[in-house]
Amino acid sequence: MTRRIFLGIGLKLELNDLRAKLSSFNKSLNWIPDENLNIPLNYLGRLAHQDINEVGKTIKTIVDKYSQFTLKPLNLQTLYKKHEESMINIELDGDLNVLMEMQKELTLNLDEVAAQPKRYFPYITIATLKKTDHDSTKKLLSQVNDLNIKLNMDDILVTKVSTFETLFYKDSVTYHKLRDFTLRSQVVSLQN
Repeated sequence: MTRRIFLGIGLKLELNDLRAKLSSFNKSLNWIPDENLNIPLNYLGRLAHQDINEVGKTIKTIVDKYSQFTLKPLNLQTLYKKHEESMINIELDGDLNVLMEMQKELTLNLDEVAAQPKRYFPYITIATLKKTDHDSTKKLLSQVNDLNIKLNMDDILVTKVSTFETLFYKDSVTYHKLRDFTLRSQVVSLQN
C-alpha cells in the first residue's frame, strides 16, 4: 500500500481576525481547518512504508544541519488556478533564504529516494474557493485583493519540519502528521 506524503511545517496560527475581515466571502470559501494549516515544502509522491523510512533517514540527515529560523506572515495573496481550486494564501518573509536553502538541499537528496519530489514555494493556504465558473472566481479573487488587508500576525519560529500523509475523504482533505524532524536550537552567545 502506498501513501501520499509531503514534507512541511505544521502551524498553530490565530486566524480569527483575518477570517472576520473576509467573512463577507464565507459562502464562497472553504476555510482550511486550523489543524491542517501548514507551509508545504516538498511533495514526495506515493510512498510504500519501507520507502517512508528511507526518506525519513535522508530528511533527518539534512534537517540536522539547520538551526531554527523565523518566518514572518507578510501579505494576503490570491492564486487563481483554472483546473484546480483557487486559493487564498499568506505570503511569507523573514529567513526565507534559510528555508529555501534547506528546501533545495532536501529536493536534491530526496530525488534519489522519493518517487517524485516536487518543491513548493513556501506559503500558507488559509482558504480555497468553492468551484464556480472562471469569471466569478477571478472576480472574487480580485475583490479579496482589493481589500488590501494588512496582516498583524506574530512571527513564526520554525523549530521542526514534518512528514504528513494526505488523506482524502468524500467532502474534505486532511493531513496526518507522521514524523517530526527537529531543527537545531539557536545558540545565543553572551560576551562580556
